[in-house]
Amino acid sequence: MKPPSSLVGYARCSVDEQDLNAQEQRLRELGVAEDRIYLDQGFTGTETERPGLDQALAAVRTGDTLVVPKLDRLARSAPDACAIGNDLARRGITLSLDGQLYDPTQPMGKMFFEILTTFAEFEVDLLRTRSREGLSGLTTIPETLARLEFSLDSPRVHGPHLGVLLCDIDHFTTITETWGDAFGDVVLATLAVRIRQTLRQGDTVGRFGPDEALVLLPGVHSIDNVAQIAEKIRCCAEEPIHHSGVTIQATLSIGATLAVPGESVETLRSRLETATDAAKEAGRNGFTCA
Repeated sequence: MKPPSSLVGYARCSVDEQDLNAQEQRLRELGVAEDRIYLDQGFTGTETERPGLDQALAAVRTGDTLVVPKLDRLARSAPDACAIGNDLARRGITLSLDGQLYDPTQPMGKMFFEILTTFAEFEVDLLRTRSREGLSGLTTIPETLARLEFSLDSPRVHGPHLGVLLCDIDHFTTITETWGDAFGDVVLATLAVRIRQTLRQGDTVGRFGPDEALVLLPGVHSIDNVAQIAEKIRCCAEEPIHHSGVTIQATLSIGATLAVPGESVETLRSRLETATDAAKEAGRNGFTCA
């Protein structure tokens, strides 16, 4: 076993202080001395500035071991983790993930490191997706698709047409890259509430993609009715979102159409995506009918 002086520990959490304490305790259990533990709190995995990690990487020397409780605490993504692994290999530093040693200078160790990185990124993405489904309060993507298919196959008992809207959040990736995933969650939840507030009784809204919502409007009489609702949603959505001292201007590009009785989900989706793309090309924060 290596002496404590050759072990350098690192832990990170975005907001949960209890989680950070648990990670610190685990590092001590793995033999890392108190003064050799470096921390980042309040920094999401997507942020490029992580002073605690910079200090930990500067503290390790050739022959030392960098100790991390979990791989997803170390890196933002698979490319980021591989870059850190390559740096450790170049400097002759071993990585310990919760006590399991990986020597990136050895081919087998490097292979396992990259495999673990890929699975860690998948796990984080999966948890993020589940978290956002809960935060938005909307039906899940499979449930939304099932409702759409049922609506397409059902007779028009509430009116002559079924209107459908595809609402895509403009520049959502830029929002999360600028302010972090936590702010992205706030935007998703806020826009979901605003969309629901604009709808009529009997209308439904559900998730249709990572940053998309699908709105079903039964009983409309023309595409003009659908356009009126789309404009109402657009106006409500563009109101600034204020959170933790930050103001975010989140807007929607909306594709609007009337469903054709008996058509497939794939055909309708293609038409909606074409209309949404047209709204984006026209400058975003608007809608296009197809």
